[in-house]
Amino acid sequence: MSTMVRQARGEAGETMAELIVTIAVVGLAVAAIVGALATGISASSTHRQRASADTVARSVAEAIKDRKVPLDPNGSYAASIWTGPPPPSIPIVDTTGYNVGISALCLKSTDVNSTAITSANFAACSASTTGLQSITVTVTSTGGKAEQESVTVLKRAT
Repeated sequence: MSTMVRQARGEAGETMAELIVTIAVVGLAVAAIVGALATGISASSTHRQRASADTVARSVAEAIKDRKVPLDPNGSYAASIWTGPPPPSIPIVDTTGYNVGISALCLKSTDVNSTAITSANFAACSASTTGLQSITVTVTSTGGKAEQESVTVLKRAT
């Protein structure tokens, strides 16, 4: 009689193979989700570094351009230009975590008003500059993947 009762209740359960397959499928799904999250976090970090480097580059370029800094005929600009005491309207640029590089090219022609402003018309600066420089500020983050951003501004002798 006891065997009849067991069969009637239907004690059929999950087999070991079914459980292993279920665990494997769930494990693969979790691994895919964790991988996607890791990729998203890495992309977010890279984007944040690039955006911050761009902000620092633009701030340094504007500080050089707007602080009434005299045009350096040799194209050499010291860090004190953008980190030193600014006019009240321009804040000090915080470059912590970034390497800042500046390169300047001077307009080759002496006729500033009729010369096209293209990269072909600029060359290395010398003491006989024409009064117009193309200043490129390159900022590289020091952490992570060392993201780099550049900004170019034109500076005319004041």
